[in-house]
Amino acid sequence: MFWDDIDGIKTLERDSARLEGIELSQARKLMKMYQQARKEIINQLLLTPDNTFTEAKLETALRQIDQAMSVLHSRIRPDLVFGFETLFEQALEDSGREINAFEKEFNGITRAVPIDAIIASTNPDNFLFNQYEASVQNYSARLRNNFQRVLGQSLVQNKTWSQAVNDLNTVFSAQEYQLARIARTELHNIYNVSKLKGFKGIQNQYLPDLKKALYHPMDSRTGEDSIELAEDKPIVELDEPFTQLYNGRKYVFMTPPQRPNDRAILVPYRESYDK
Repeated sequence: MFWDDIDGIKTLERDSARLEGIELSQARKLMKMYQQARKEIINQLLLTPDNTFTEAKLETALRQIDQAMSVLHSRIRPDLVFGFETLFEQALEDSGREINAFEKEFNGITRAVPIDAIIASTNPDNFLFNQYEASVQNYSARLRNNFQRVLGQSLVQNKTWSQAVNDLNTVFSAQEYQLARIARTELHNIYNVSKLKGFKGIQNQYLPDLKKALYHPMDSRTGEDSIELAEDKPIVELDEPFTQLYNGRKYVFMTPPQRPNDRAILVPYRESYDK
């Protein structure tokens, strides 16, 4: 499994390094998200039987959240953490060992926190419902803020897609298929936005010739527009948009999805991949 070869301490160190590099305004937004997530997880733990898979899963998530909060606290109030570097390092090591212990007892219990996607979710401009005029007209600013909060929390707590749909239902009364479309499209978008940022980091440090491309899953649910775009095999520079002319309309987008329920996946590309 993915986590069999990953050490808990190294994972926390990696996520901590990413959090340390964010802007102060993002750190404050993330702190509120993590504080809310921590409360919800503790409430769930109070209702969960001891020594169970569910308890171990929640405890692992709590360790990851606590570690992230300690990094964010040092980012927000560095004046209060001066001289505590040793304690911080010890806390990180202890948390990593606890995560490893949970993983050893309950194989597959640990899920990697999508830290880049969580950071991307703090920017309202990264959500499609804030980019398209139709969504802005149909959803009030308050409702769109609630969408962002709920979806951001689903990322922080590593919730499943179905759990995200249930959470959306608490702030927006709609048919399940409508909630599912919002959750699927927006979360897919946030993951691809954060992935593109990662590509740019790799390009700047290691692979200057790195470009981006699209992969379209092909099955009975694949739309005609996706089939046509897949045949074109678009490959563009990281800072350039994908474009498609379909049914007389031009679509321009930096990352998928370019429409609701679009399942295209952003992938890296180098000419050497074709050899």
